[in-house]
Amino acid sequence: ARAKPKLPLEYNLLLTATLCLLALGAVMVYSASSARTLLQGDGDGTTYLVRYVVYGGLGFVALHVIARRGLDGVVALTGPLLAFSFACLVAVKLPGLGVTVNGARRWLGAGPLTFQPSEVAKLALVLYGAKFLAQKPGRIRTPRAAAPLLLVAGTMLLLVASQPDLGTALVIAFTLTALLVAGGFPVRFLLIGA
Repeated sequence: ARAKPKLPLEYNLLLTATLCLLALGAVMVYSASSARTLLQGDGDGTTYLVRYVVYGGLGFVALHVIARRGLDGVVALTGPLLAFSFACLVAVKLPGLGVTVNGARRWLGAGPLTFQPSEVAKLALVLYGAKFLAQKPGRIRTPRAAAPLLLVAGTMLLLVASQPDLGTALVIAFTLTALLVAGGFPVRFLLIGA
């Protein structure tokens, strides 16, 4: 019988952290939505929890597929995903395409099938930032060297903040900061930018 290859420690740490975050998220979703759902008479209190678990399970399956196949496919999809996220962020602003809820136009879709393009944009930014920084290891020492990443993230920030969605804009700003710090960008430039 062929021996199963031993997985690296990093894989097990990532898997454990992912499972912990999924479990914590499930508890938070259930505690925040169960009472409201029951009081409104919209179900048994587990509607949002079941939806969260289904999406979490799909994401977990995708994690395993990507881990088994390698990152080359993800790297190849980074550019198209970034372009798709920008197209969706612009489409949110177009009348008839963007869905307005509570005065904010942040969603695309029709009826119950809606999604928030800023969620796709956050993933696209992380993938693009990781790809950009991996292509220039240790050479991102000035704002000019980081200009393409700063331009992409800045445009994304403006589009998200104009929805208005300040919370997601701050998440994007902190994500960009974390990427730059991990890439060796001098902190003094980040402090000046802040």
